[in-house]
Amino acid sequence: MVSITLQMTADQIIDNMLLEIPTEIKQMFDSNYAIATKRYGLDLLAYEGGSHLTSYQFSADQQAQMHDLFLVVNQSPRMRDLYKAYLNQWQQSGGILFNQFVDVNASTKWGYWGALEYQNQDINTAPKYLGLMDFIQAQSQA
Repeated sequence: MVSITLQMTADQIIDNMLLEIPTEIKQMFDSNYAIATKRYGLDLLAYEGGSHLTSYQFSADQQAQMHDLFLVVNQSPRMRDLYKAYLNQWQQSGGILFNQFVDVNASTKWGYWGALEYQNQDINTAPKYLGLMDFIQAQSQA
């Protein structure tokens, strides 16, 4: 799996992530919704949501390459649409409150968590942030 990922482009990784949203991700959301609502009578809430790419688990000789690749993925303008698709699926699957895991954080091998990479980042260079704001804006207009 690592060797395959290392040969992928950022666009191929994003394409795969987009394919997972209406399939594996939807199935996970729907399952969690059924457990929360039917079994426990609770709303479906997300405490630490967002993309989950990390490079720490790769071998030392692969970490730098994986970090660089995942950084390109996270900075890709396509992450904006990926985040909107992810959040729309969350809502379609019955999710109510969604909390982005981290608002501002530099990317490291431990994760690419932040919607912004640094406090004063130009939002036009922050596609995850823009996707979150697009989703919020759409909700306020609905």
